[in-house]
Amino acid sequence: MTLSMSAEAREAFLKEPTVAKLATLNADGSIRMTPIWFRHEADGSIVFGTWRKTAAARNISRDPRCSVLIDVEVAEPYYGVHLQGTASIDSTSNNLEAIAAIYAPYKAGGLDEARTQ
Repeated sequence: MTLSMSAEAREAFLKEPTVAKLATLNADGSIRMTPIWFRHEADGSIVFGTWRKTAAARNISRDPRCSVLIDVEVAEPYYGVHLQGTASIDSTSNNLEAIAAIYAPYKAGGLDEARTQ
């Protein structure tokens, strides 16, 4: 059964430091899943960082179609947000502030703290 989240609940959920799952297409057509840290933008898109030589970056460069699942699997009812569309790579940006903004929620009381408890 699929349930809908309110826009407010979705926005609040996407602000939480959660590991997303990025699905891209390999050259042979098979699906590659990659865990990613992300930042949700006001326009509904997500931003994530990866090295240029990763399989995810190579796949997106070749075929930008992708899917992202951000979900919680702690206890029923399981819930999450699924995004489908195309990705682009901004290879001209070396904006350290933008990169830091992606990772900051995960370092400030987010996943790192949860892992040590």
